[in-house]
Amino acid sequence: MERHYDPGYYGHAKDKFRFPGVEKVMDHFRTRRAARIHRLLGGQGRILDIGCGSGRFLHLLSARGNYSLLGSELPGPAAERARRFPEIQLSTTGNFHEQATPGSLDAVTLFHVVEHLPDPVSVLKNIHLALRPGGYLYLSFPNIYSLQGRWSRGHWLHLDPPRHLILFHPSRFMEKLGELGFNCISRRGLSLEQNPFGMVQSLLNRWGGRRDLLFESFKGNKEYTRRSTRATLLAHRLFFIITFPVFAVSDLLLSPFRLNATVTFVFRRQENPDKS
Repeated sequence: MERHYDPGYYGHAKDKFRFPGVEKVMDHFRTRRAARIHRLLGGQGRILDIGCGSGRFLHLLSARGNYSLLGSELPGPAAERARRFPEIQLSTTGNFHEQATPGSLDAVTLFHVVEHLPDPVSVLKNIHLALRPGGYLYLSFPNIYSLQGRWSRGHWLHLDPPRHLILFHPSRFMEKLGELGFNCISRRGLSLEQNPFGMVQSLLNRWGGRRDLLFESFKGNKEYTRRSTRATLLAHRLFFIITFPVFAVSDLLLSPFRLNATVTFVFRRQENPDKS
C-alpha cells in the first residue's frame, strides 16, 4: 500500500492544500474539533491523534489548555509538517502502543482514519485499553450507506480507492463499539467540511474525466492535473462555487434522517471494567 501514499497524496507544498484559502477553511473546522475536545476535557489531559496529518488540529488544541499532545502519522510529507510543532510528541512507526501505556490517555481522535486501517477492530480494542475509564474516543468516517454514497456508487469521492479498505455501517459500528466497552454520547452526520464538496466531486466524477480532478487541483497536484485544460479546471471550480450552497442546504435536510455522507461519533469508555 505504500505506493498509494506517495507525496502526491499528501500534497507537495508547505501545506496539503495549495489553492488559496483552503487551509484557512480547514483550520476553521479543526478549531471546532479542538473546541469540542476542550469542552469534554476541561483544559487538561493526555490526547493522542491517530493519523494526525499536518498536526494542526493538535496545534490548535494546544492553545486552549494544559494538554499533553501525542500524534501518530505515517512517514512522509504529512509527518514532516507535524514536526514543525514542538508541542506534539510525534511517532511515525505506525504503532501507537509506544506512546500509550494502558489507561494513560484521556482522549483518542481518529478523523477519517479508521477506513484506512486493515484491521480497525484490533486498533479500536487497543484504544480501549489505552484510554482511562471515562476517557473519550472522537472519530469520523465516510458513510457508505448515505444517500450520496448509494447514488454515486463507484464515482463517490469517499470511496478513495484503493486507500479506503473498510467502510462501516454507522449503526453496526455503534453496536461493535458497545461490545468493546464504549458508550456512544454523540452521533452527527452534518458536515459542511466534507459533505457538500463530496457531492460536487462525485457529480464531476460521474460526468466523466479524471477522477477527483477538482480535489487534486486544490492540492496543487500538477502531476495529476497537467493532462487537463485550464478551461476544464476553471469549469470544475465554478461548478463548486455555484452548487456548494445547494448541497450545504441538502446536507442539513438529510441530517435528521441520518443519510449524510459522513458520520462523526464521540464515545466514552465505560467506567465499569467488567464491561471492557
